[in-house]
Amino acid sequence: MNKTALKISVFAAAMLASAGILPAQTMKAEIPFSFEASGARMQAGTYSVGIDRSAAGQAVVRLLNWDTRKSVVALPSADPARRAVSTSAVITFLCTEAGCALQQVRDSHANVYRFHPARAGHGDARIATVQLRTDRAD
Repeated sequence: MNKTALKISVFAAAMLASAGILPAQTMKAEIPFSFEASGARMQAGTYSVGIDRSAAGQAVVRLLNWDTRKSVVALPSADPARRAVSTSAVITFLCTEAGCALQQVRDSHANVYRFHPARAGHGDARIATVQLRTDRAD
């Protein structure tokens, strides 16, 4: 699938999902580097990370930069995998010399939401992990 068709598909799915979003969990992260998520380039900063469910049950991850007010909706590649090993909430990025891309979000209930980073396979890769904390301001 070409890049434009993929963006249109993600946008359409996000619009359908947002029609019936049920709030579930919102967390906060200090992300010290720019990154890519769902084809959008996001700047470093303080982020609100929301994990919601559509009325149809589809997981939807929202990322909102508090400084720029730019947001992106990311749809996980599959239903979340449950991991009992750790309940530490984190957001993980795949980073290469080309930049970083959203790879997964693990919430405080040990649900892991995986994404397919567009930067996979571009040179030497490393993983960057940022701690998520509960956002009590909502």
